[in-house]
Amino acid sequence: MRDTNVIALPTNQRWFSFPTWRCSTLLALSCCLATVDVAWSQSGVGKAKGTKPAPPAIPKGSTPTLVIDPETLPADFVPPKEIDQRIIDITPLALPDEMEKLKKDDPKFLQALNRASPDDASKAVIRNSIRYRLSLMCQDKHLQKEKLPELYKLRVDLLRALNGAGSTSKDLKPDALRKFRHDVMQEFVKQATPLLQNNLYVRVQVVIMMGELEVVQEDTKKGVATEAFTPAFEPLVSAIVDPKQADSVKLLAVNKLTRILKIGTPKVDERTKIAEAMIGELAKPQTHWWIQMRLAEGLGAIALDQLKQPIVVTALKDVVSDPKREWAVRVEAAKALGRVPLPPASNPSSVVLAIADLTLQMAKAAQQKPGDPHWKSDFMKIYFAFQAMDANEKDATKNGKAGLLNNAVATGLAKTPYSLIIPMVNAIRKDERLTAAQLAALEEWLKANRAGGGQNNPPPVDPKGPDGP
Repeated sequence: MRDTNVIALPTNQRWFSFPTWRCSTLLALSCCLATVDVAWSQSGVGKAKGTKPAPPAIPKGSTPTLVIDPETLPADFVPPKEIDQRIIDITPLALPDEMEKLKKDDPKFLQALNRASPDDASKAVIRNSIRYRLSLMCQDKHLQKEKLPELYKLRVDLLRALNGAGSTSKDLKPDALRKFRHDVMQEFVKQATPLLQNNLYVRVQVVIMMGELEVVQEDTKKGVATEAFTPAFEPLVSAIVDPKQADSVKLLAVNKLTRILKIGTPKVDERTKIAEAMIGELAKPQTHWWIQMRLAEGLGAIALDQLKQPIVVTALKDVVSDPKREWAVRVEAAKALGRVPLPPASNPSSVVLAIADLTLQMAKAAQQKPGDPHWKSDFMKIYFAFQAMDANEKDATKNGKAGLLNNAVATGLAKTPYSLIIPMVNAIRKDERLTAAQLAALEEWLKANRAGGGQNNPPPVDPKGPDGP
């Protein structure tokens, strides 16, 4: 079973997964440095409109005088948020007397779980052992920094046990075995949900487990694919919409919901709840751009063409067209639009136009700053808006291939802008400068198609034609 405990973040983003109280400490230190910067800026030397004045020259061998205005805060000072004690505090799940009673049943846990014993005594053992093992995770001795490997092991062992439920059962038919596993996992989710208000380290472990529960495990010999435990989506949604929840927990919850959407079986009403939660969080200006990026990715796994209003397409299109958002968020939304259904109400041609317009904006910015390393990733995301990432990648419906060019509704509209974008993608990948002719060709297509809603498709300007990455 693959362990997804570690979230791969760029080096400059790893602070984001820290507890809020650590971020507050770092913020306080940065404010001290910002105060020094303000002192320099008040010197009045070399002020130009829209630029920061240069600091005064320092004679060799001398030390500048530190001037601090006690009446003024730095212009960009943001007061640290009040520390949420729920992040730091540890709330025991079971008191010592109860722990001793629960501990007596734990040696029977794996046997009762693996054999899928249906009797009431075995069910009680399973229920008590889940509580006992969750209680161990809430003990102070497992939540100290030097003891975190023990907390990790508690989580790994419990998740492995839950996902192995019924593994040695020989009498249960597949449907009965599935129901047994479902009931066990539902019991775990019921007991674990209150822990999303406990210590931060506990929350993290609980979210990971909820998102990695598997009601059906992969069996390559029988051609059986992994199926995530879909009912776990409810507490994960609650974690996302909780305004006081730690960002690191929200990020994990989004990632695990995306996994459930991709390999679970959520119904329309369940997908709608997930979509509404993600869209709501994506709309908040205070949501960190890294979480926005993951929210856009998650929305790309939601098929909701059954609804009268195309809420997912509309939300993603708004992100693509929002110049105030980070490039990484906008291109992730563009990629997601290549994976969701595009019902007539979503105006598919406007989707293609929005992505083409974003590409033109990026191309102009890349001409100004050609050396920025993020352009390769950003332009590849635009490419993946049109194409699947590999031969096996499916769209959100899990029936068709991902990418606008593989979407029957969009393929006719997308061919020409795709042929104009491909040369730009290849140039960026090869560290080449984008040419004025490349930008002009895409801009000309956009001008010709905006008025007609994307219906006009003149032949590509590039005589060499597309050369896909």
